[in-house]
Amino acid sequence: MIDGLIRDLDHALHGPARTKRRLIEEARAGLLDAADAYASAGFDRADATRRAVAEFGTVAELAPVYQAELDITRLRVTAIALLVVLSVLAPFANLAWDHNPQTMPNMPGLIPLIGKMLVAVTFATGLTAIVVLLGTSRARVDRVPGWGPRALQLTGHCGLLALTFGLVTLADTAPGVLRWPPFLATVVLAVMTFFVVAIRHQGATRRLG
Repeated sequence: MIDGLIRDLDHALHGPARTKRRLIEEARAGLLDAADAYASAGFDRADATRRAVAEFGTVAELAPVYQAELDITRLRVTAIALLVVLSVLAPFANLAWDHNPQTMPNMPGLIPLIGKMLVAVTFATGLTAIVVLLGTSRARVDRVPGWGPRALQLTGHCGLLALTFGLVTLADTAPGVLRWPPFLATVVLAVMTFFVVAIRHQGATRRLG
């Protein structure tokens, strides 16, 4: 019975593997300890196991609590990874732009405005990651801050929109800029970063309604 409950709980949970494994191991240990306690109280092993499982709760009752902790962990992992990537991406993007042989002191059209917009989006994304880290540092394990995944998704979508607008404008007004390998690598990294942030927490957002 214990193995069946643990297996069903394992299948019901989704999230960071290390945290999930720890939660499953803790649940199994708790069930075994409870069964041992009932057995020590005089119940036969089968009855002790049934009582321990009944006391522990059903998967439907337990999964939301465990899943909330997994969602919080995933939020924090995403926020930390985002800060690390942005700390590398931002200065590298400036270098790739400043040393691009195709850029000019006075770029035409909307390009200067797009540059400022991308800086603003990058700053907002980093700030959001910091707020998420602070907001989840003392979050209850049975309650995911609803604004957390939504805020990260929003910054991811805004970043993708800003990058798309910037790339289309550059392709139209200064296509040579995009062909310089360091700048192209920066663009690819930025697109991948914002794309992952935009889609990573869709499950948590759906669970929160």
